[in-house]
Amino acid sequence: MKGKFILILLLIVLLPGCKVKTPQQDFHDRIDKLIELGVTGITNDIVLDVEEWYREQGEFYNPYGYSPVLDVLGWVGMGEYGDDGWILPESNICSISAEVMYVDTMYTDLLRAVSMVSGGEVVFTQVSEDWSGVSLESGHGKVTISFVYEGEVHVLTATATYDWMDFGVLDDVCDILKKDGDDKQLYYISDEVSGVIIFYNTKEWMKEFRGITGFQVYG
Repeated sequence: MKGKFILILLLIVLLPGCKVKTPQQDFHDRIDKLIELGVTGITNDIVLDVEEWYREQGEFYNPYGYSPVLDVLGWVGMGEYGDDGWILPESNICSISAEVMYVDTMYTDLLRAVSMVSGGEVVFTQVSEDWSGVSLESGHGKVTISFVYEGEVHVLTATATYDWMDFGVLDDVCDILKKDGDDKQLYYISDEVSGVIIFYNTKEWMKEFRGITGFQVYG
């Protein structure tokens, strides 16, 4: 019985069309599919750098459970930090860390990122952040964020914890965008560290993205 089982396994492996992918092949296949799906900003240099980092770990996986595909997306959506603030990436996805560099504009930057991944379809105006309810000594309190979207004023409240963003605001923005009934909506995935990666697209696109990556999608 054991011999038959081994023979069956060998036949599966050796039969044409039944090749077993290596982790590296699976990684590149998923990246190629994401590019075909329309994720922009993925470059060969980024893919090779991520692949090399994982290879240097000894095996093509991260002992903490991180995904090389997730790392590529995170790198693509990172943007840059300049003297005048956060420079958004040239992509239709965006990585947002919970621990931010520019504290007093963190929620303005979040809304900028949402507008960017929408390709300008989502526009927020009269954006303001009121930090008067936050103690400079303790770093705790409440932040009031206000903006106008589709002619309606929205006021959100975030819990301040030093330089950490309250991602409850992201969920609030997702809910606001759902109300306009557009085919495209705001979605996000966890970067498995302390942040998220956001994108704006149709439900069908989101399902394809989820099928390719296997990531849990929120929004």
